Amino acid sequence: MSKASYQQLPPDEPCSTVDTEFKRTYVDELSFRGQRLLSGRHRMHPYPAMLHPLLIQKLLSDYRTPQDIVFDPFCGSGSVLLAAAKNSHHAIGFDINPLALLIAKAKTTSYDPDLLHHETLDLKHQLQASSTIDIPPIKNIDYWYGPSVVEGLGKIRGVLLANSYVYRELYTVCFAYICRKLSFARNQEFKRYRRPDVSQHAASGEVIEVFLSHLDEVCLNLDDGHNGEPKCDLYLVNAQKPFKSRLKYDFVISSPPYGDHRTTVAYGQYCSFGNEWSRDLNPFNSINYQVDAEGLGKRTASNPWLVKCQLLQTTLDRIDRQKQERALDVENYFNGYFSVLQNVASNLNRNGRICMVVGNRHVAGVEIPLDQITAWVLTQLGLGFQDIFVRNISNKVMPLQNSPSNIAGRRGKTMTQEYIVVFVESQSFKSQLRTLRRS
Repeated sequence: MSKASYQQLPPDEPCSTVDTEFKRTYVDELSFRGQRLLSGRHRMHPYPAMLHPLLIQKLLSDYRTPQDIVFDPFCGSGSVLLAAAKNSHHAIGFDINPLALLIAKAKTTSYDPDLLHHETLDLKHQLQASSTIDIPPIKNIDYWYGPSVVEGLGKIRGVLLANSYVYRELYTVCFAYICRKLSFARNQEFKRYRRPDVSQHAASGEVIEVFLSHLDEVCLNLDDGHNGEPKCDLYLVNAQKPFKSRLKYDFVISSPPYGDHRTTVAYGQYCSFGNEWSRDLNPFNSINYQVDAEGLGKRTASNPWLVKCQLLQTTLDRIDRQKQERALDVENYFNGYFSVLQNVASNLNRNGRICMVVGNRHVAGVEIPLDQITAWVLTQLGLGFQDIFVRNISNKVMPLQNSPSNIAGRRGKTMTQEYIVVFVESQSFKSQLRTLRRS
């Protein structure tokens, strides 16, 4: 990446309070001030902690070669995959969230306008004519929905189940969106919290109107430069487990969760409404992953890098002095995260590149330098350090402050910056990896 092309200005605030072994370069251009996060196909279904599409495009523009296979081991709703598809790359995505993969599939599909128009008209007709209502088993359904909303959602689900539309995945994503939107959940929360005032809720007919209105808006945003049908492979896979050796790629762009799912972004809870209602409609529901329980932070066999990374151990000790149980949460997170990095590095093609976009959160008042720890591990795996670019998050969707101690009046800042950790495959990589496996 040519630094000369950047306007390097001082950051809005210091990049970190932690001493840096691996240098950081603040780049104002990467903040994308005033640029919308959700546009085009990304409006199908919002998803927590999305990578900014313009950041992905910038990384692809600066680093990619035409033949590159692009890989995202935490693909979420497919932001990286869509950008790769637009640039005619073969893309591979892993995630443990069935709804996220469904959204990614719908985003990266190339749509025939005439067929889509014909099927959408038929869907609208079926919703007017059908009397079938299909309601899946959902725990505490009356707590989360009014009866008329349940009826309306059940009717949409019944029509989608009864018809083999070519673009049923797109319709199911729109359906999943309104399953959360029309619930009693607080829409600005990632976890499942019920709104205090639930006296007003949509009638059955209004549910269908909301669904069709969102579908029409989505269809208007499908013509956004995604032409042809580049190959995109999506897998319901936990990236903490070893990959098949035949899976190879040239360019990794990914943004891992910045902490465990239980105490940071609860992806599973956020998507639970859509996952429950789309049962039997989502082809990625083949494995019953408990998303938040199986994500980073699950207690597993200890990774050897845990005790070898002195910076991590120092950080854990500082957290442990403040709150012992939170130190264990952080240790479990890194145990899984290090396994992911090993797996990602092991199948990287010669001269391949890794760009990990991370954030340095605070736990018990202690900063966790995820960028520096990530760089240390990738170095130990034999990859060559290139740079860590720092960007201000100008499209922040989380509060600027939170209350991590749960003590009234005591507030702390949430993350306002991201770090793009850039590494390249080096000559010593394979021998380093063999040494690791022997140990």
